[in-house]
Amino acid sequence: MTNTEGGTDDEEFRDTAISDRVAVTGQVWMGLSLGCAQCHTHKYDPVTHKEFYQFYAFFNQTADNDLPSDVPVLTLTPTTSTLVLRELPPDKRRKTRIYEHGNYLTPGAEVEAATPEAFPAMPAAAPTNRLGLAEWLVSKENPLTARVTVNRFWARMFGKGLVESEEDFGTQGTMPSYAELLDWLAADFVANKWDVKRLLKTIAMSATYRQSSGLTPSLQQRDPANRLLARGPRFRLEAEAVRDQMLAASGLLSAKMYGPPAML
Repeated sequence: MTNTEGGTDDEEFRDTAISDRVAVTGQVWMGLSLGCAQCHTHKYDPVTHKEFYQFYAFFNQTADNDLPSDVPVLTLTPTTSTLVLRELPPDKRRKTRIYEHGNYLTPGAEVEAATPEAFPAMPAAAPTNRLGLAEWLVSKENPLTARVTVNRFWARMFGKGLVESEEDFGTQGTMPSYAELLDWLAADFVANKWDVKRLLKTIAMSATYRQSSGLTPSLQQRDPANRLLARGPRFRLEAEAVRDQMLAASGLLSAKMYGPPAML
């Protein structure tokens, strides 16, 4: 997030950006609505108001701020640079406090970086920083990350996930249509070093994916929404896939790999 509007408060926008990183990290990697605990303890899932700010503390030690220069940046070529989250040195680390009602102007008790107690502890050797948090996210003991990731790929191939609420694996989300299948795919994914290509091949070569999408009266009655995958999926193609289909049908699709960059 960036904001170049005049008159903004740098610290307010920095807090907004960090809160957004916390919410996005929880939702993308764990299907967990962490953002709901920013102002108060989560009403449905086991995440407290305090734990939101303990998670916040992992992201509160970077040098970026709402400055016109967007520093710090990493220069890639003389066409280009990218923003980076550079960790502050030990003598400049910030204190993290619980913001009452999520307002940065009402700081409360001080907290240290930690993961929610409802989940497995961080690996013993993991540092208490963003690297350690990343190691925790993909550790074998973390039950959600692999399941959420596998479910997202399944949804891209079948039109909807085994858990239809891709962004919410909490108590307000939908139950998986095939829980044991989701568990098996997730365990296999981790056992094979998070190999995405292998995962996609496994799904694509399954009898479920290769079955006909034809609909019969019997299938319509037994599984009208195809939640139980009684037939092959039917869903609209995205714009890029529509373009590729047109090029393939006209004989103009190029299979050449590694062309020149779009922007020089």
